[in-house]
Amino acid sequence: MQVHQTVYFLAAVLASTANAQVGEPLIGEELIDANSVYAFADAAIAEAHTIWSSDGWTVLSNTDGVLNEAKPVSGVFASANVSVTRATAEVDVAAQTLFDLLITPKGYQLIDPLSNPEDFGKDPLETFPTDNWRGSGDADKKRLEVARVEAFLPNLTTREFVVLNEIDALERIFVSKSVEHKGDPGCSIYGPDSCRGISSDPVRALNTFAVSTEPVEGDANKCTVRLINYADLSAPEVSAETMNQINLNFLPEMVERFRQHFATPT
Repeated sequence: MQVHQTVYFLAAVLASTANAQVGEPLIGEELIDANSVYAFADAAIAEAHTIWSSDGWTVLSNTDGVLNEAKPVSGVFASANVSVTRATAEVDVAAQTLFDLLITPKGYQLIDPLSNPEDFGKDPLETFPTDNWRGSGDADKKRLEVARVEAFLPNLTTREFVVLNEIDALERIFVSKSVEHKGDPGCSIYGPDSCRGISSDPVRALNTFAVSTEPVEGDANKCTVRLINYADLSAPEVSAETMNQINLNFLPEMVERFRQHFATPT
């Protein structure tokens, strides 16, 4: 089967199974401040664990040791008809080494090469104390920060993402979800009524992303990486079918970037 035929076939599979599957619930955009951030962060991490453990997924591909799956979503994003994807793979590097890289500006570029790399080095819109988040102490191992990045996409005007990054290096889990924040007012077209009237320029896009790393038993230099991605460019000119095609290989290609980064030079 040719590549373009495979893409359209998998898009058809997603469309035909969407009605039969129970959608995976995703938390919508919420206004993040000192009063709401901790509950939202806890819910976002719990959501990631639920997605990794839930049933009813469609296998998109299972090649090169990367299991790549998709599932329709429910909740505030259901009308977009864009599926959430998850992937599991092994990478030849210690779990902590990979995780520690992924929470740096260089790691952010490996995760998302389409966004402006200069934005990854900028100060967050806001950071929150983590001394008493997910247990007391170890604040240097935990981060809660609202960040803004712009994405430059072929044939589209610039998009922006405003996200809350929730990082726990002790558990080796990093979750990033689209939110509202006073530092850059507005939301996506799926946001609450209270913010939809606020003009957002560039157009606000949506993302839910998560990564965790676990050691492979018996091999300290290898880890299992688990990933989640939900992305919607909030663009009328980008159909749900096209958005699902864009997301189709996003996680497998990300795993390949991880592997290439740690590959032994020959």
